[in-house]
Amino acid sequence: MRPEEGIVLYASGTGVIFAVGEITSFTYQLEDTDQPAWPWRVNVKLAAWREFVHDGIPLEALNVEERDVRQSIKRRSHIRLSEAEYAEAQRLLSLSS
Repeated sequence: MRPEEGIVLYASGTGVIFAVGEITSFTYQLEDTDQPAWPWRVNVKLAAWREFVHDGIPLEALNVEERDVRQSIKRRSHIRLSEAEYAEAQRLLSLSS
């Protein structure tokens, strides 16, 4: 992940996307943390989001090409979206909820 790349946040338990934005920093590791299992961070600037996760957009809504996004994310903690998938996430999250 690099600054100026887009990012879409999703809730793995519910399978919905709830925010879209831009990465504003390189990844960095927290030195003093009480959460040693999750020390890596990246700063983001959100462009659109849902106030409540349960109002998110189902992952299937990003299936604008041949790939099944839900199946792809099941196999990993994160995936790289195509330009079309990212644009669809931006469009959907920019609509009023």
